[in-house]
Amino acid sequence: PFVVQTMALAARDEPLGQRLHDFNAEALARVELGLMRALPGKVHRLALSPERMAHAIRTGLYGLLVELAIARNAEERTRVDRTYQDVRALLARVVIDPELPGEVH
Repeated sequence: PFVVQTMALAARDEPLGQRLHDFNAEALARVELGLMRALPGKVHRLALSPERMAHAIRTGLYGLLVELAIARNAEERTRVDRTYQDVRALLARVVIDPELPGEVH
């Protein structure tokens, strides 16, 4: 809930909005770097460019944050955790363009 409230407040508080923007820019750069480190020599096989993949990953994580923020009980939190695991599994399968031959190890 804290993160969701902070994001909402950042839309009205310019200094906070700038800090959140800077944080997001750094986070995106780190995800891009992580992709390049995790897939040395295979970045060209990503289904999306590293920059676009980083944005897609961040957007998915934000959705999970919202889901977690509105979870009211253990069952709902378990559902969010299961969704997180599903998203991780999907990313592991589709991060590399399935149309290109070869496997990622």
